Amino acid sequence: MNEGLSRTDKDPFGKVDIELCFKRGLLEELGIDENIYQLSVKSAFYDFFLEKNNFEIGVSSVFELELDFEKDIAPLIARDKQLEVDSFLSLPMRPKDINTFVRDHDFVPHGLYVFERVLLRKGVQLRQR
Repeated sequence: MNEGLSRTDKDPFGKVDIELCFKRGLLEELGIDENIYQLSVKSAFYDFFLEKNNFEIGVSSVFELELDFEKDIAPLIARDKQLEVDSFLSLPMRPKDINTFVRDHDFVPHGLYVFERVLLRKGVQLRQR
C-alpha cells in the first residue's frame, strides 16, 4: 500500500499519528476496517527513508493477519471503490518463490526497497535482479 499523510491523520491533541494514516490507507485501499485491524497478529513500522525521485519520505511497515484471504479479505470492497491493484497474489515465504516473483514482475524502486527491507526481517534475502 502506498498512502500519504493527510490533515486528518492527527491524534486528539493535534499531533501527526502515522498509525492513523496506516489504518486509513488499509480502509481506503483494501477495505480493512478497525474490526479486522484488531485481529492483526503483527503490526509494526520499520524504516524511514527518502524517496529521491519525488522527494517523499517513506515508511516501511508490516501488517499480518491469520485469516483466510479468499474468504475474509478478498470480498471486501475498498472505500475508494477502485483498488489501485489489478489483483492479489498469495506468495509463499520461501526465498526461491520470492526471488522468482521479483525477477518476473516490475516494481517501483521504493516498492522493491520496502519489500526487501521487510523480507530481511524475515531472514529472506533477495538476489540481485
